[in-house]
Amino acid sequence: MSIFSQQHSKISTFYLLTRENQQMKAELRQQGRNKKAVLIIPVLATEFTMPENRPVFERIVHQIKDATYLSKIIFGLDGATTGEAEQLERILHHYNLKNYLIQHNDGDHFASFYHTLSEAGFGFDEPGKGRNMFLSFGIAL
Repeated sequence: MSIFSQQHSKISTFYLLTRENQQMKAELRQQGRNKKAVLIIPVLATEFTMPENRPVFERIVHQIKDATYLSKIIFGLDGATTGEAEQLERILHHYNLKNYLIQHNDGDHFASFYHTLSEAGFGFDEPGKGRNMFLSFGIAL
């Protein structure tokens, strides 16, 4: 497996995952057989419901659908109605994404969960990216 150390000013090494870098993609696929890589994407409903944002979101989905080294993709969805969560499902289905899970943080099932965690002292009453990621990591684990 390649060493992903930071020896330059770029923030991450994702820029190395280009069409030209087939060796790295092969290494990721090989490692993915034994180590289950999970991608967590926190997403607001406005990122795919607003016309000016949707092309960017669709490009992201288009790019990750070919990442065969990922065992699961978790979309931590915030600020969404049930209809918007269903719209996200249709978009992902349209791009033939297979290995995903939509974590609808504003759905009915999470309300009692937030209440239980808040009563235990975790302060889950406030929505936000921190809560979204905390839940996503719990699901990933």
